Amino acid sequence: MEQQIKDQIVARSAPNQDIASARLRPDDNCFWYSYVGPVETTELPLLTKDGRHLCGPERTVAETAADTAGG
Repeated sequence: MEQQIKDQIVARSAPNQDIASARLRPDDNCFWYSYVGPVETTELPLLTKDGRHLCGPERTVAETAADTAGG
């Protein structure tokens, strides 16, 4: 992950989330992180300080079509 993007994620994300494990999921274009609980590890959406999902930039129609076409 580029440092500039990482800095923006850190600045916008709510506390108590494992930002080091955050990754952008291509299926929903949002960041998710691994929460390590006492019994299991769970993937959770990375949230902003106001409780919204932290997502990447909106994808263009061409990008969406290329993904659908397998390209």
